[in-house]
Amino acid sequence: MNQLLCLLLAATPAANAMAAYIAFLPQEIAALVATDDCQLPDEFSIQNFVAESADGGKTLDSFEFGFLDDSTTVDTSCLFNSTSKAVNNDGRTPRYSCKDARVNFIWQNGSLTLIEGACAGEDGAADYEASGTAPVAITCTGGNGTTANNATATAASNCKADSADIQAKFFSIQPAPPKFNKTFLARLCEQAERYNEMVGYMKEVAKLGGELTVDERNLLSVAYKNVVGTRRASWRIISSIEQKEESKGSDKHVGTIREYRNKIETELEQVCQDVLDVLDESLIPNAQTGESKVFYHKMKGDYHRYLAEFASGDKRKGAATAAHEAYKSATDVAQTELTPTHPIRLGLALNFSVFYYEILNSPDRACHLAKQAFDDAIAELDSLSEESYRDSTLIMQLLRDNLTLWTSSDSGEAEGAPTGQADAVEEKKEEPKADAPAPAPAAEEPKAEEPAPAAP
Repeated sequence: MNQLLCLLLAATPAANAMAAYIAFLPQEIAALVATDDCQLPDEFSIQNFVAESADGGKTLDSFEFGFLDDSTTVDTSCLFNSTSKAVNNDGRTPRYSCKDARVNFIWQNGSLTLIEGACAGEDGAADYEASGTAPVAITCTGGNGTTANNATATAASNCKADSADIQAKFFSIQPAPPKFNKTFLARLCEQAERYNEMVGYMKEVAKLGGELTVDERNLLSVAYKNVVGTRRASWRIISSIEQKEESKGSDKHVGTIREYRNKIETELEQVCQDVLDVLDESLIPNAQTGESKVFYHKMKGDYHRYLAEFASGDKRKGAATAAHEAYKSATDVAQTELTPTHPIRLGLALNFSVFYYEILNSPDRACHLAKQAFDDAIAELDSLSEESYRDSTLIMQLLRDNLTLWTSSDSGEAEGAPTGQADAVEEKKEEPKADAPAPAPAAEEPKAEEPAPAAP
């Protein structure tokens, strides 16, 4: 059922309200409710709403509140501030996720609209969502004194709702947008560390069309980074063991080890090609903003670089060429549309310099690129926004660490030796360990943007 269904809910408790509107329910929902497979949200409560405002409450800079639905036992906290990212990107009013991703909210004209998932399908995601709106009368203190919603203040004010427990009812139910279902499941997979399934859900989101939100983009990136990261770590470990056995002059186990390494390389090739297909077919064609274009072209360069790490001959040359072209495309956009301190631009410079050093064996170009990016960022450090400060300064530190390593003439380490940080930062701390691990590559960009909190 594709059309929007708006159903008025009765003002009686959920169990009794059913008789009042069941005749208007779609057959699918009515059947679920009749078998107790679907508990429709009815009443909800907005608790302890507090906010900060620079204009006496006319607009809110940040706010937080608790959400409680006794009928479905959903109890969660919700927060909005300058770093919050909308979970929709469809041209409609921005909506934001609570800590429990089943609940979204919209603040508009002094009212809160709450959207709660309902009637979970076989995959665990809500097939429908209920909506309800409640006016939130607030009083602000500070600035020029105590003011109400429409008063004027010249200094920041602390605001809170006139009631600590605002009661309201859901008044409509409609099919849940497909993207919300898939991103909710992807967050669950991330929490459960089931990254292969997370990749599957985010691929479906990408193929639905349109430009991904920042949250969706990060979910997809995290999913693939973990899937490929464990295999890259495994490949380094097995390659180290293989080299050790060969150096001993013992052929007893080398054949078996080599066969297993080839198996890992096949898996790596499949994962990398999979993400490259998604980038070329869905993500890059739909990218509208400069930030998205840089992010996806950089991602394309990264996965071609991962292919070049273990390939040889013409395959390695082809992967290296494709990686260089993607990084160059990302750099061209970044230099015109992103500030030198932007974490995505810095992450691009970090990974591009690692590509020069480790894949093209060009330390001079690697150092020049890394130093230029670091110096440009330092020159504009005062303009660094608070929300990107942590990510930007972390990547700047990694740039400096790599420069220190690459320019050290008396470190006693061979070219391409590890910084000891790369996998601890870029991959995940759970990656496998061995008694004699292979050297890690230079430090790479961790996460250019921090994903939104996952569902608990």
